[in-house]
Amino acid sequence: MAEWLVILYRTVGLFILLLLVIPFFGRRPLSGMTTFDYIAGMVTAGMIALIALNLIPNAMVG
Repeated sequence: MAEWLVILYRTVGLFILLLLVIPFFGRRPLSGMTTFDYIAGMVTAGMIALIALNLIPNAMVG
């Protein structure tokens, strides 16, 4: 399978996962977030980007 197609599938899958996780963070403006909420969001976004671009091994497989 072409590498761009794998990246597309991973991106779509992780986007759907992100849509399911967003309600747990709540809807707050950036100014209303605590430092922990902000850092947790940045780490989550970074992990999703690295997995989608295949820069780190798949977290499901290990």
